Amino acid sequence: STAYSLTVAVTNTTGANARLSAWIDFNRNGLFDTGERTQVTVANAATTATLNWTGLSGLVSGQSYVRLRLASTASEVDAPEGLATNGEVEDYAIMLTGSSQLLSGKIFEDKNYGGGAGRPLSTPGITGILGVRVELYDATGNFVTSTTTLDGGPYSFSNLSSGNYYVRVVNDTI
Repeated sequence: STAYSLTVAVTNTTGANARLSAWIDFNRNGLFDTGERTQVTVANAATTATLNWTGLSGLVSGQSYVRLRLASTASEVDAPEGLATNGEVEDYAIMLTGSSQLLSGKIFEDKNYGGGAGRPLSTPGITGILGVRVELYDATGNFVTSTTTLDGGPYSFSNLSSGNYYVRVVNDTI
């Protein structure tokens, strides 16, 4: 996804609309770049505001920061720093998890199980299997990528676009 949304608590008791500007350092370069800003009007007596960013690119997962600036005059909060005659500035650390989806699972041997709907992974005798090839296919059956299970049987596919996928366990690798 190239969009991000954040709802924040606000207090506007000025008797008029205020302007909330927000920056998230999406590319984690240590700067609040122009393309990382969004703004929203905050009505008098509002208690929340939803900020929306669209058209994002170059997102980098990891710890980053958000800066919020609220003032009665929009032009005073057009930049991430500088003087405003009133209002508030707040900075918060946030964790960016990327712009894509994660699909994960575990390949395991369920000894002495006779079949049926399945048992929980916490059942005694269930052991994860290392080194199994797991392939990922999109909804139309096109091969996307593959991975190999880690010790204990987990696998994951990250940086996926939204959509439907299915996995195939390659039998001759079990």
